[in-house]
Amino acid sequence: MGIEFDAIQNLTQLGQYLKDAREERNISIEEIHKETKIRKRYLAAMESGEFSVIPGGDVYIKGFLRNYCTCVGLEPSSVIELYSRLKGDNVEEKSILISSNTEPVQIDVVSNKFSGYSETNYKKIFAIALSGILVIVLLISIRTLMGRHVPEDKVSPAVQEPVPEVTDNFQVEETPQVEEKKVLVEVIEDSSRNTTYVIDDEAIEITMDKIIDRCWISVQRDGEQDFEGILNPGDSKTWKAEESIKIRIGNPAAINLLVNGNDLGRPREGARDFIFQKRT
Repeated sequence: MGIEFDAIQNLTQLGQYLKDAREERNISIEEIHKETKIRKRYLAAMESGEFSVIPGGDVYIKGFLRNYCTCVGLEPSSVIELYSRLKGDNVEEKSILISSNTEPVQIDVVSNKFSGYSETNYKKIFAIALSGILVIVLLISIRTLMGRHVPEDKVSPAVQEPVPEVTDNFQVEETPQVEEKKVLVEVIEDSSRNTTYVIDDEAIEITMDKIIDRCWISVQRDGEQDFEGILNPGDSKTWKAEESIKIRIGNPAAINLLVNGNDLGRPREGARDFIFQKRT
């Protein structure tokens, strides 16, 4: 391999390191594209260090890096950590630490000023506080006295509801309880490429809600393309189909998945196809 991992100093060298790892294992860009479904121009951009070309920000970039490293036999977590360090993600933490170190000095100055003011004006402060307490006590006493001397003619008489006459023929009609039918959703495949579900129902209904981060998706309903785009935090989308729904999700951990009323929670990370089929 051309450049050592510990010697990488910038994003361009990181891209070259990825390219060297791929070529050393005789893996083509086309093969990685087929395995990860990442577009070839984004793979080329990663290998040239031009990560800003990839849409969706760091969430997509780190997801692409994870899938790329898995294909070429690199440790994903180490490469992603190096990318974050080279990009400068820890700058904000340093600025917060510096500002937090200066905060006690400002607090001490304000505290000293307030302490000096209290020592020279304690008599005024005490008088104001005592006056406030007396006013509160007086208001409570007035309200208590008013509550005890309410005229009798002002008191509303209790309204007595008529009691229905119960006869021997009286029968209580029981409300029939409707048993809620729970649709069976079964996972029959869960790999790095596909997660496939089988649904025991007349139709298929998929809902994505509680979205916490930007997420690219592509949706096919009954074999026809229906939607492709970005879901943003707070969005909620629902698709229905007669036989099948296939959804390519770029950031599965960002969405909550409901299948025919069954809340399946958030899928594990890793861009892949989610296939929902009616049981035949």
